[in-house]
Parts: sequence; C-alpha cells; structure tokens
Amino acid sequence: MKSAILLSRYQKNAATRYRLCRRVLSFRRRKRRCIQRHPVSDNHGKKKRMETIEIKVNAVRYPKEDVDRKNRAEGQTKAWYILEAEFAGGRGSLTAKGDMIFRPAVGEYLKLNGAWAVYNGQREFKFSSAEVNMPVAERDMLRYACELTPGFGPATEEAVWELKGDDWRDIKAGDIKGLTEQKVSALRETIETLRLKEAQHRSIAWLMSKGATPGMAVSAWGAWGADMVGIVTANCYRLAELPNFGFTSVDREVRQAFGIGDNDSRRIEAAIHYCMGLLTERGNTAVSWFELDAELAQRLPGVGKSLIIDIIHAMFADQRLYGMPARQALISGVHFRAEKDIYDFCKGASA
Repeated sequence: MKSAILLSRYQKNAATRYRLCRRVLSFRRRKRRCIQRHPVSDNHGKKKRMETIEIKVNAVRYPKEDVDRKNRAEGQTKAWYILEAEFAGGRGSLTAKGDMIFRPAVGEYLKLNGAWAVYNGQREFKFSSAEVNMPVAERDMLRYACELTPGFGPATEEAVWELKGDDWRDIKAGDIKGLTEQKVSALRETIETLRLKEAQHRSIAWLMSKGATPGMAVSAWGAWGADMVGIVTANCYRLAELPNFGFTSVDREVRQAFGIGDNDSRRIEAAIHYCMGLLTERGNTAVSWFELDAELAQRLPGVGKSLIIDIIHAMFADQRLYGMPARQALISGVHFRAEKDIYDFCKGASA
C-alpha cells in the first residue's frame, strides 16, 4: 500500500515536472522570437552607440502623404516615419525610422541622430532627432536647390553656375537657353521653402530645448513664424497666449530656462492675465478683486501681495486693466474698450 502511494506521488511529480519544463521551453521560444522581431540591441545587450549620419531622402515609405496631411490638420505635431535613403556621401543605401516634427521631402538632405539596430535580419538606423541639413557652400546649395526643383537638371545647374557663380540666386529668365520665368519662379520658391523649413526646424528645436512640448513649439511657430525666437526670448509667458496652453504650462516647464524668478514682473503680469481670463469665463467681464486675489494666491505662492498690487497699478497706468472702485472689481483693457464701443454705438443709434 505504501509503495503504491509513493509511486502515485512520483508519477504526479513527474507529470508536474514535465509540464513545468514545457512551459519553460515555450517561454524561451517566445522570448527568442520576440527578440528576433523587435531587437533591443544589435550589440549583444550592450548600450547602443549614438551617432549622427547625413542622408538624402529617396522615398517616404510610411506614412502615406494624404494620411499624414490629415493627421497634421487634426493637430498631430509629430509622426513616425520610415525613410528609404542614401548616405549623403554616396556610400550606399539604408532604411531609417523615427519621429519627426515635419514631413521630409524626396531629395531632401537630413542630419539624423540615433543608433543602428537590426530588424528581420536587416540593419537599419533608428533616429531620435532629425534636422534639415542645408549645404554651406553656394555651389552645393545650387545643386541641392536644382535637385528639388522640377525642370532643373545637371546641365542647367552647370550653366547657371558658369554664368552667375556665387550670385546664382540672381538668375533671370532668358539668361541661359531654355530658362523660362516659370522655371525661375519654381527655383526661387524652392529656395524660400528650404530657408523657411530650416528656420522652422531650428526654432522649434530651440524652444523644445527650453522645456516646451513639441505641440507648444509647433503652435508657437504657427503663431509667430520667424519672429518666434525673439518674441519668446523677450517674454516666454507669451506662450500662454497660444490655444490649448496656459500660464501653468509655461510656469512649470519653460520659465526656468529663461532665468525668470518668482518675483519677475513678467511672471506676475502673466498670472494676472490668466486668472482674469479664468474668472471672466463665468460670464461677467468685471472680476471681483477678492476672487482675483484668491486665484493669484494659488498661482503665485510666496509672492508678496504688495508687489502684486504695484504691478496691477502699473497695468492700470498703461490701460491693460481698468479699476471699478465702487464695485471693488477689475476689468481687462480689451473688455473695457469692447464694451465702450458697444455703448457708443448704441448711444449714437438712439440719438
């Protein structure tokens, strides 16, 4: 009887050990397949070596242009791209994958920062940042612009350079055979597009380096264009004026990069504007001082009330705010002038 019990236990344990071994082997096979499909490193677990490469885009394999355009129209500020490219120095072709804040154009030169990886047995470059790589020399810039402009082949490029040299941007229709006004306009449009794209990328990258999110940086460029850097440098709280962003976003993430302290007048003025906006959303353009004081206490902890009052008086002086002493209330300059215009119109109409 005892031996039968022991045999039963042994068989049961053997079955358990067998099932456990099957599970372990199955897990190892799944893990091996996962690593093959989604490699973390092509260097046997060692930390990937980051590097910068220069490429020329031959094709944008993903996403499709119409889908990309639709997503960006709906507010998407960054997309994941698969690029078929060649090395700028002509050392062969490659596949590059990564996020970009703009859609690259075929023929465009980019500078990518990232690391090499292996996917499905193929070596590819996974980048974390990308920027337009504009040539420095005028001869190279002419070649770049001609490659991106329809109707400009190597022969036309060479003829333009021989005639104008470094002043090739001054080329006019008829200066060389077959050069029409339409072609010249297309070349100038390409040059302007490249200039704006480079300025856009550098400005957005600069603002993101100061703590702004990609969405905020793209929105700022859309609002101010090439003036963005100057506007934000003068007062980064102008970013709070952008749709979908406010005082808190700038105060927590951005202001430190611009050296704005707690008692800086720009910070306090921005907080006043923000709180006035919050309080007027309730439907009344006149804001009680006591309500404003309570809101400011939450946004500006540690800032003395006397300093806040001094800044409000300064805003009275330049008519950004108006006081209503009888009601112990304030009204923004924009609302005051709008209501005055309405009053004057009604008064004139009834006269």
